[in-house]
Amino acid sequence: MKKTILFLLLFAPSIALVAQVSIGFRGGLSFPKIIYETQDADLSFSAFRGLALAAMAEQSFSGLFAVQAELAFVQKGSIILIDYGTLGSVPDEAEIRINYLELPLLAKLKLGNSTVAAHVLAGPSFGYALSGYLKEEGEKETFSDSGWEIFKRFEFAGNIGGGIGLHLPSGKAFIDLRYQVSFANILNSGFDEIKIRNKSIIFNVGYLADLHKK
Repeated sequence: MKKTILFLLLFAPSIALVAQVSIGFRGGLSFPKIIYETQDADLSFSAFRGLALAAMAEQSFSGLFAVQAELAFVQKGSIILIDYGTLGSVPDEAEIRINYLELPLLAKLKLGNSTVAAHVLAGPSFGYALSGYLKEEGEKETFSDSGWEIFKRFEFAGNIGGGIGLHLPSGKAFIDLRYQVSFANILNSGFDEIKIRNKSIIFNVGYLADLHKK
């Protein structure tokens, strides 16, 4: 009996902590676009549809507050329109697409009731560019060492978003919408006269399983 009481005293906090952990996944579409901070009337940018996937772990500290860590894959870049100013000419179109592995660390405010859930989240993400390419006039040039002489591999960005969900017997299904923007120029130091940053709108559907309900 004494051993049982001692065990509960020592390990009950850890057991309670694990009981508030949820794990899951999300998947959806990113709509990335480059922010071009150097004025140039000949260039314009538009978004394309990319892929966004992530594994997630949520640690709840109360009914209202949680911290969510993710390991994510997301496609960023932009469609670039180049207008040469010739009367009647059609602008040339190019596409930059970069595949990032990211680690978002998000503070999460949880709302709702026993049936419907809602959340607001915000926090930084740390990204590493795995691969990328430039596509122009039907030809695709994959980034090699020379490509990464132009673009930085590492990216530091901020996220803000929110979503709604439905409580299920073993967890929660949800949808959410996020806005992400990089904090610094994604070009290397040799291109200081040109400043571009990534921004993305990301739409997700996903599921979080409550470990204590298994």
